[in-house]
Amino acid sequence: MSQIYGALSYYWDHKADLDAAIEADLQEAEAMRLEAGESPFVARLKAQGLLQ
Repeated sequence: MSQIYGALSYYWDHKADLDAAIEADLQEAEAMRLEAGESPFVARLKAQGLLQ
């Protein structure tokens, strides 16, 4: 239980920094997803009418 308290305490003490790092990671992942484009698997599913 003390480890959970310690982790939560650390988060709340460094919330702004951690939230900014998480947001930066999310933006980087989204940019990579857009750059990669649609996978052949997803294209096949769309062609079969299984995805929109």
